[in-house]
Amino acid sequence: NRAAALMTLKRFKSALNDCQVTALLTRHTPSYKTLARLAKCHLALGDPEAALEAAQASIDCDPIGCIDNTSLATKAAAELMIQHLDQCQDAWVRGAWEEAKQSLSEAVTLCEGGRTPKWCVWEVEIAMAMCDWTEATVVVKTALQIQPWHECATQLLERIEGIIGAQQAGDRLSGAGQAAEASNEYTKALDLLGSEAVEGRGGLLRVVLLGSRAATYSEAGRFDLALHDGEAALSIPNHPWRLEFLEKLAKCYIALGDPGAALPHVQAAMEIAPLDKDILVIDLAAKRMQANLRQSRESWAKKEWLGAKQALTRATVECTGERPMQWWIWEVEIEIAAKRWDNAISIAESVVQLYSTSAHAYALLGLVMMLTNNFPSCLKSLQSALLLDSKHPLAVTTLRRAQTIEISKEEGDQAFRSEKYPEAAQKYSDALEIIGAEDEEGCGGHPRAVLLCNRATALLKMERHARALTDILVSLELQPRCFKALRAHGRIRMAQGYYEDSIAIYILALQVWSSGERRPADGQAIVRDQEVATAALRTSQSKNYYEILRVPCGATEAEIKKAYRRSNVNVSEKGGNPEQFKLISEAYTALSAGWD
Repeated sequence: NRAAALMTLKRFKSALNDCQVTALLTRHTPSYKTLARLAKCHLALGDPEAALEAAQASIDCDPIGCIDNTSLATKAAAELMIQHLDQCQDAWVRGAWEEAKQSLSEAVTLCEGGRTPKWCVWEVEIAMAMCDWTEATVVVKTALQIQPWHECATQLLERIEGIIGAQQAGDRLSGAGQAAEASNEYTKALDLLGSEAVEGRGGLLRVVLLGSRAATYSEAGRFDLALHDGEAALSIPNHPWRLEFLEKLAKCYIALGDPGAALPHVQAAMEIAPLDKDILVIDLAAKRMQANLRQSRESWAKKEWLGAKQALTRATVECTGERPMQWWIWEVEIEIAAKRWDNAISIAESVVQLYSTSAHAYALLGLVMMLTNNFPSCLKSLQSALLLDSKHPLAVTTLRRAQTIEISKEEGDQAFRSEKYPEAAQKYSDALEIIGAEDEEGCGGHPRAVLLCNRATALLKMERHARALTDILVSLELQPRCFKALRAHGRIRMAQGYYEDSIAIYILALQVWSSGERRPADGQAIVRDQEVATAALRTSQSKNYYEILRVPCGATEAEIKKAYRRSNVNVSEKGGNPEQFKLISEAYTALSAGWD
């Protein structure tokens, strides 16, 4: 009887306690009225499963008398409440916040006792997901009024106040241009929101916070972090800012130099707003970047190095963020192929600084150092690459090449110092075969220039002037301002009898030598060679080599050779005067200088 009176006063919790005691006392012969009241109390307190069980027990206890009580209605209401709560939870997981809120409201209307603390928590989280801070605060305070010691409600209120404070601080700092500090505040708010937002919790609030933090990251130039936040926000379903996030993500991808990833986002945005001017501008920028990158690689394939560099530079203009590592690699490769060695070194060193944990960055720097003849730095860079990746293909191959080239060159130098010129020339040839002459590697770079110069000097000692000249000319193409190669060129031309050419080359070699920090001994050697060439020129100008060999001016190669042999025979028959032999040999050398 007291339970009935308490139910009339809406004091369902006390009524439930009386009903439970009554049911316990009459458990052997339970009254269907007691069970009916128990069911109604459970329903009023938001426990539809217990209400359904009690209502069914009441019906089973007195199936005929139930027509006169509320058990059938209570059972129907309990089933409907369960249905609404299931719909609420399903909508929650799907991120359909309005639907979740409506289903929960319909469940509350069936609950005469009002919201339960548990339902209040749900309603608060839905309000938070919808960024309705006012309602969230009101509901959580209502829950605390119902049950002041409710731990979950207390924690929720603390979270709400923390999230609101952090978000407002982030907005204030962002407006003041303090992007880094603002992003920290948004991170605090997201941490308070919790990782459960991945499973549907957080909803629109998480989207807002991620969007705000992505904006601050973009302002600070951290497009990679902004991209991560944007993708996370876009993955949350059923929010009204999808177009805005698609646009921001496309911009981030372009800023990071990835037009291929930007275009799908642009296409998705254009499906939502086909005529949006901002989207159309982004679409053009992505396609322009993609076209320039394609042109750069096509020019590279055609060995048009200048065109490849210009196209890559145009693509870089669109890339306002950190350039992709691959672009840096392409630029280094272009500079190597174009033989712009200072640029190649500078860019390769920048790549190592930017990507200090990349084995490929160190391997690329090692290749550049090898091609600029800086073998100590080359070996150091390659060892760093192999520490990061012991099987990196470029590092392994370049290290093997560098070591083989150094060994062959050193053996060639030793043979040259021992006056074993054929052996020296062969060793230099072995090293030249390893270094190669690929256009993509700057035609062998400085090592090839040095080896060709060394081989030319050995060939000069072997009096193979024509082949020596070929080597030294290629060497000077690779290193035009190498005074050692210029000196060797002058000596070869002097050996061929082109004294005026030799003197001009020595003068140029001396200018190149004096323009840098060189050893005085090298300059003195060039001056001595120049003096020898000048003396030889004076001597040659006082002689008529055609008269010495007794052939007409303009004689053919065969006539000069025949005259040379005849003159040597005549001198031998007259006693073999060494000076005569020397003069005949000089005349023959001068007249045959252009022969191979």
